[in-house]
Amino acid sequence: MRAVVFTTLVSATLAAGADITGIWTGQVSGRFSDVEDVSFRFAGSGTSVTGKMYGENDSLPVRDVKLQGDEITFSISTEMNGGGRKFIYNGTVKGSEMQLTRRRELLPGEEDPQKNKAAPQAITLKRLL
Repeated sequence: MRAVVFTTLVSATLAAGADITGIWTGQVSGRFSDVEDVSFRFAGSGTSVTGKMYGENDSLPVRDVKLQGDEITFSISTEMNGGGRKFIYNGTVKGSEMQLTRRRELLPGEEDPQKNKAAPQAITLKRLL
């Protein structure tokens, strides 16, 4: 009986996802290959996680957060020069470190004139709080 209860609790914890509540910070390559500081603040747990990304020039809401065990996926949408862009982040959470890959989602019918522009970019975030 105890083994069944323990297994159920462990399974529920893994399905709910890692605890990402707090502030996470790191660096990303900017539009002109300049390194920019970036921070994320996440709150909530399970399927109700909210967040915000804070960059050097703006702050944007985090959308579509999904946690499955230690895997995380979310998106950020921006507007630049009258056009919208969506960035998809996927990765893993291990303790106080988040390893992410960021890629720009191409718009329907959009071709990538600079083949590397939409290429995935690796980001490491460290938890501050």
